[in-house]
Amino acid sequence: MKKMQRQGTVFLIVVTILLSACKATPSEEFITQKDTERMIEQAIPTQSGTAVNDLGIPEQNVTFETTDTSGNVQIHVDANVFVPSESYLPVARISMRDFTKQDVETLYNALCSDAVPVSDDSGFPKRYYQKQIDKLMQMRETGNLDKYDTVEEIDVAIAELIDQMNQAPETATAIEPRFEFTAYDDGASDINLFCVRNDSMVSRLIVFNASDGVGGGYAEYIRDIQQTAAFSRLVSAGTGVASAFAETLSPEFIQPKISLQQAKGMAEELIANLGLADFACTGERLMPLNNPHIEIGDEDGSGLYEFMFTRSINGVGITYTNDDMTSTPDSADSVAKPVRYEKIRVFVDDEGVFAVRWNGPCSAEEIVSEETTLLSFTDIMSCFEKMIAVKNEGIVSWDGSPVKKEIDVTKITLGLMRVVEKDNYETAVIVPVWDFFGTEARQDSTTVSGMDGYESLLTISAIDGSVIDRSLGY
Repeated sequence: MKKMQRQGTVFLIVVTILLSACKATPSEEFITQKDTERMIEQAIPTQSGTAVNDLGIPEQNVTFETTDTSGNVQIHVDANVFVPSESYLPVARISMRDFTKQDVETLYNALCSDAVPVSDDSGFPKRYYQKQIDKLMQMRETGNLDKYDTVEEIDVAIAELIDQMNQAPETATAIEPRFEFTAYDDGASDINLFCVRNDSMVSRLIVFNASDGVGGGYAEYIRDIQQTAAFSRLVSAGTGVASAFAETLSPEFIQPKISLQQAKGMAEELIANLGLADFACTGERLMPLNNPHIEIGDEDGSGLYEFMFTRSINGVGITYTNDDMTSTPDSADSVAKPVRYEKIRVFVDDEGVFAVRWNGPCSAEEIVSEETTLLSFTDIMSCFEKMIAVKNEGIVSWDGSPVKKEIDVTKITLGLMRVVEKDNYETAVIVPVWDFFGTEARQDSTTVSGMDGYESLLTISAIDGSVIDRSLGY
């Protein structure tokens, strides 16, 4: 087994959760029926918990083959096992919160202190518009129209930009940034801040607090708002991340000139400047920054690094996965409202920090159990063998025909996960879980999911072996 790097410390409280029992059940029950009434049934153990070294984790790779009952789903396991460097795993409680004025000011000072704060309606200088005009002229000449249907539409856009440029100031004039939220009738609020670099590049920081039950807030910074369309692919939910990452495997992908370690140092320095000592880097990967509909120059296909930061509790990090937020179950008695998973994603290119996305801010409450009792690794693998087949059986195509699927598990990780509680939107519990990472390839699709290494194929509670649906959060 491999030890994960020690994470920072946070003081929280918690209760252990029991979910669905580990047994072979029909696939529809796997998805829809959860034992939510017993979520807080198991509390602090009366004796000391289970040490990681006592779980019986093998030193060598875990390997085996299995299939579902139909034979349409083939499961191959050849995986390293990764565990925390800490001896014990905690159970804890956190509370969801809104971004504050202080959060916004701290983000702005860390990201925009070297730029000129401007108004969003009259503060952009002429060179900002000239860059857009030059880009559209290039598109017009090459025939790469992007979102435009005709050359005439591009001509209209160019004319509008020329008019804006003629009315714009030569240089940016600094204003005093205001860190006051604008409130809306539905309870949501936001702040939009802009700043200018070198009188040509406009940066934006937007901080959004959602209305109750709409998914929690987010903060997003981008160094060049003209790259917003290209960047939006990298933070889209669902298959967006996977399809974008696949482009980094192309021979045409342009690697960043700076090293991974240099870029990681910049990302970690930013997190330190934000005062987030209880966050640690739990993931890293290459990502492309380009608009797939335009092929103009090398700058449109450049690569950058992404570093993913999650909260750590007693030195154990929350496992990063590509799951962005929980969804509301399709039932009248759904147990929880949707909410974004707390994570900070930092994107770094050759020029420095290019973008930041911070989802679902939370506050630490209190640790309930510092030494949780865990199932043995043998028990966990027994649950995995049963449930990975159950989860994937009965998959059909659009016409109702069965679909063949190949699943390859390449990494098994012990870490923490946030799990929702029934009828409780204000707080959540952090519990130890096992995640099985790898790839899925369907016969009816050319897309292979999970190639970036952060798609969890199955999540199992390390406490009781129950299966946790990350899309539902329990």
